[in-house]
Amino acid sequence: MKTILKKDINYYSESLDLLKLMTNDFSFEDLKNRLKRNYPLCNEYTSTVIDIISRIAAKVFSNLDFSKERLDFFFKDLNLNDLSIADILLLNQNRFLDISLEEQLTLIKNMSYKEKIYNFAQLLSSNDIAGTELKNTEIASFEELVSLISSLDTSIENKWNIQLAFLNINSLIEELSSMLNTCVLELKKYDKELSKLTKDFTDYWEPFIEQNDILHFLTSSLNYDLGSGYEEIIVCHSILNPSNISFSLDNDNIYKNVIKIGVLFNDKFTIETRVNSNHLEVYQNLKLLGDKSKFDILVSIKDTSAYGQELSEKFNLSTSTISHHMTALINARFVKVEKKNNRIYYSMNKDILENFLNEVNNLLLK
Repeated sequence: MKTILKKDINYYSESLDLLKLMTNDFSFEDLKNRLKRNYPLCNEYTSTVIDIISRIAAKVFSNLDFSKERLDFFFKDLNLNDLSIADILLLNQNRFLDISLEEQLTLIKNMSYKEKIYNFAQLLSSNDIAGTELKNTEIASFEELVSLISSLDTSIENKWNIQLAFLNINSLIEELSSMLNTCVLELKKYDKELSKLTKDFTDYWEPFIEQNDILHFLTSSLNYDLGSGYEEIIVCHSILNPSNISFSLDNDNIYKNVIKIGVLFNDKFTIETRVNSNHLEVYQNLKLLGDKSKFDILVSIKDTSAYGQELSEKFNLSTSTISHHMTALINARFVKVEKKNNRIYYSMNKDILENFLNEVNNLLLK
């Protein structure tokens, strides 16, 4: 497997992240406090980096003259695994990693009607956000696409906006492009600081990738089994979303396989090192297990793995609620994640859970 580290700043991707984070009232201060609580190496360097990014994001956003109505339409979280209308319009930007935004928009505009339906359906059918009965059916008509959209676990308003996005894709991507270009110009005013953060990232990750299998590292560090058989993986950095790790991997190797890692992660702040358990963490995890839905989900994946839609149907919970529960369980390391056949499967991390229960036993009974 070939691994490529992208060293340049993708200003369009960063602008998209900035607009999504700020539109959804993301708090960098909350991020800093959360990292301090969970990681021992959240030191002065980490706080300084977050402060730099927070200051840049606030200044850029304050200089943008976009109406709240248009910001909300394009960038508000749809409660569909972090998707926004902008993400949907761009048809998964990772597919177009090596071309400019203008070239990407030209490709989308030149797609046939059927190709646009297919690409919309592919994006909306991924990651367990669509009904099971529609996931295995190739969507070929607008009526079938509408049925797919109707099955999504989001509000009626969001479903309507997704339909509007498809029906008006050419004009809307022009408007979106204008907004992103404006944001890029503002963001580039801070190129010196952003380039320094990029250099710190690449100075650490370039030799690391040369000496290590990135998939094996992420699997062991994050309890994420990302699968195998990829011909090439591109590793990118994320500045405006500095603590995030995301991946877009295609087992069929049709599209680019991309892993995005936040710039916080380097030799000063490592992925795998968490704070040693203390009374507060034990209390928080006991409280987590005291939630009936989370407890029932854990029991159900004790001996067999399941994907999000299966759990949604089994417990009669929305996929967004399942996603919320799984995120909490993953953060506590009680759940392992495995990617199989372009689906995400969850299973109990018995070793971690056993260690935690032993720690509870030691605290309370010994």
